[in-house]
Amino acid sequence: MFFLDAPFLLIFDNVENLEIIREYFPIASNGSVLITTRNRNIIFSVSYSMEINTFTESEGAALLLKYLSTSKYPPQEQECAKELSGLMSGLPFAIVQMAGHIRSRKLSVQKFLAKRFNTSDRSFSPYYRGSITTVWNLTFNTLSLEEGKILGILSFLNPDSIPRNVFEQCIESLPQGWEFINDEWR
Repeated sequence: MFFLDAPFLLIFDNVENLEIIREYFPIASNGSVLITTRNRNIIFSVSYSMEINTFTESEGAALLLKYLSTSKYPPQEQECAKELSGLMSGLPFAIVQMAGHIRSRKLSVQKFLAKRFNTSDRSFSPYYRGSITTVWNLTFNTLSLEEGKILGILSFLNPDSIPRNVFEQCIESLPQGWEFINDEWR
């Protein structure tokens, strides 16, 4: 714990164990701590909790179609939007991410479902019926081989200060398959 005089909002996202973060709670009366979790046991350990429900299939479909920004949708497209909302377990973040993928590919929801979702895939998370796993897999599968390699390296570095010279210093001795970096840094 630490003392804090300035107003603050401290956010702990996706907490699974309250004891891990408890030492970071400030001692102050002029701020708030927001904890997001899927662990229902945590709600009994905090002073105030609020459960945020997921969208129904109809609500999720409405959000998806709103983000796709088309004025009229045929009934089949609305049904596909409901199906996709269900695949995303009604999670707003997942639904908005899917809307971004659909827009960037200029597909209908129906074509997107047919191209991207194999309903026999059961690589599901224990909390949601695969929605977050699906979103991340779809996102990472759109990366080129080169982008994937760079992301693999960057994932081990501090996201706030990745030194450019990490790449500049090794241009002359790039391993096979990494030549693409040479052109981008010159």
